[in-house]
Amino acid sequence: MGVKQAYIAVKEENLKPDETTLGFKDSEFIYLHEEEFSEDDPIAESDDISSFLMDSGWYLVVFHYMPNFVYEKIPQLSKEKDLLFFQVNETSMTSVVEYWQKGEKLWSLDYDKKEGYDDYTIYEKGDIPSFYEKIKAPIWKRQQEVNRNKKGVDYMIDTLDLVAKEIVGYSYQATKNRMVESTYKDYKKPLLEIVECLEMQSSEIKHYFDRVENRFVFTLKEDDNPDNLKLLKAVEDRKHFIPLPDEEEINEYELMQEFAEAQNNKHREVLLKALEGKGAFRRFKDSLFELDIREAWFTFKKEQLQWIAYDWVVDEHLYVRF
Repeated sequence: MGVKQAYIAVKEENLKPDETTLGFKDSEFIYLHEEEFSEDDPIAESDDISSFLMDSGWYLVVFHYMPNFVYEKIPQLSKEKDLLFFQVNETSMTSVVEYWQKGEKLWSLDYDKKEGYDDYTIYEKGDIPSFYEKIKAPIWKRQQEVNRNKKGVDYMIDTLDLVAKEIVGYSYQATKNRMVESTYKDYKKPLLEIVECLEMQSSEIKHYFDRVENRFVFTLKEDDNPDNLKLLKAVEDRKHFIPLPDEEEINEYELMQEFAEAQNNKHREVLLKALEGKGAFRRFKDSLFELDIREAWFTFKKEQLQWIAYDWVVDEHLYVRF
């Protein structure tokens, strides 16, 4: 569960119409996906680039997938404009932010969390902004607290996003609270509709996306109704039906652990204790009620399900547009 995103930001408020994506075209990215499909499998020709002007005066071009040829153009793009490059991959837990000026890289921060290693080092090069340490210090303190509990939660990766946000005014994490649409052919639905399906996933109920009828369907494990039995057979055709993430992929227990870790010391201790041993789900829900933080949990869970939905849409090439 994790987002992959990159963006280039330039300090320029008055771009010409042909400069709004800094010269990059969607057609340059289409081929990256074509090999995933057969000839008779329709591909939605959708934007792989989003662009917009921030109140800070920085113009952003956001890439949902950014190949190497984009990065190679940064020196040229930064010759006449200050430029900030940011990239994050929450799956591999890597992130980088770079500041360019007059075709030269002035400074950079690079984070690469190796799986299985307790190395949360951010590699610094160049004249790093003075506010960097103020951003990093509280996050590092929180990371040390988590490390003592050996929970494996990574907060340090957020440091680079917050540094970039301090400069350009944009955070990739802000998209969690936006309505995101998935588009396949003529089908458009908000991510929240996918989330509703995910909330109902269980060992008994499975949801699928019907690529032909452009709709969601579900099957019941224990139901002898002829229509259900017919659908159970039909969903075996993966070219026609795409399964949504199931309860194992959603892993609500892990979500509860993440939520608990993000609370203040008192609440964190109570929730983590509730998650120990048999009956953890019931004790956790009872603790939420006693601590009066049920709404906070519901909000957190919905946001995490939106990310799971986002990843599913991207992985299945149904395309997501902010």
